[in-house]
Amino acid sequence: MRLLQFMLLSLVFVGGAFAQQQPPAPKITVQAPSYKKALEQFLPKWDANKNDRLDRSEAAALLRDGSIRSIEAAALATSHFWFLKSPDKKSATLDELTSDIKETMAFANGSLTNVFKMEREYEFYLVHLFTSSRDMFGSKKLGIEGISQGHLGNCFFVSMAGNLAFQNPDAIKNMIKTNEDGSNKIEFPDGRLVRISKLPEAVIALGSRTGNQGTWINVLEEAYGEVYKTNTPEDIAAIGLDRISRGGNIGETISLLTGHQTDTIAWKSGLPEDLLNIRYLLGKGVKNKSLMGAGVSLDLKKPPPAIVVGHAYAVLNYDEAKDLITLWNPHGNDFKPMGPDGFINGYETKGGVFTLSSRDFSFLFNYLFVETNKPINNKR
Repeated sequence: MRLLQFMLLSLVFVGGAFAQQQPPAPKITVQAPSYKKALEQFLPKWDANKNDRLDRSEAAALLRDGSIRSIEAAALATSHFWFLKSPDKKSATLDELTSDIKETMAFANGSLTNVFKMEREYEFYLVHLFTSSRDMFGSKKLGIEGISQGHLGNCFFVSMAGNLAFQNPDAIKNMIKTNEDGSNKIEFPDGRLVRISKLPEAVIALGSRTGNQGTWINVLEEAYGEVYKTNTPEDIAAIGLDRISRGGNIGETISLLTGHQTDTIAWKSGLPEDLLNIRYLLGKGVKNKSLMGAGVSLDLKKPPPAIVVGHAYAVLNYDEAKDLITLWNPHGNDFKPMGPDGFINGYETKGGVFTLSSRDFSFLFNYLFVETNKPINNKR
């Protein structure tokens, strides 16, 4: 069976958070001021140079302050998010920081626009902080249940980290060692070693949620960002999450998390020859218990409801007898179609998990990555 194996720049995924409007944050019982009221309280304290504005550099430095917690941490995370979505701004007033941001991305078949509402973002971070365990591996078994990608573009990483937790939770636990001072040592299976300080609450708020599984995914997000740190001034000042929010590659992530190379195929929607390759590679991956991921191109025309373009998904299983593929969206979303599953109505989804035929998969998705048993060349 011939497999088309190659890597392209187009295999970089922008995170999928771009193409999905912000969902309303779940209700919490904690009494908290609005984002604007919180800024009125904390901005004078954050404004180190006393220019009645929050500078980008001030916000970046504050993110590493472990004494900033709770409501203040959520407000700081929201302010940092505003700067991430306003790359041309070096400073901002209170009114600017509380204003909504419209972001548009152009691509081959049109454009996508997202409106980020800062009050809703703040509520999202509050929920994260008030409902998440601070233990490394909380009270729940590691897996995809409860995982929800944050609002940054790191789906390529969260999808594969969640998939690894689903398939082999001990592999996650073996990567992370916590020191007495709360700092962490992460030894990735590809041989790279990363040390990161104890995560401040604002960084936890910005990252992905695991329910009550603990902070392991936030630690790995930061560690992944450290692996790909460059010597540019922007990268030196940035937290790891800022780096991986720019998008990345599923195959590189699989190699980092497993120490193995990947088989990779890319195709144009629905070509019969590629469908045979897809089925073959999926069957091989299931047999070898491989980590697998797939991507939807930004150029997909008229995606079904709840299918996010420019987004990475985990492949959890392939049933060869029924020719059905089970996937997981790291947004952890629920969706009930208004009619039978398919292109028109979408696919019933619970906690991000849904099933579709390999033929549907070949039309909706454009890339497939499957872990092999071959060690990567740079393992040391």
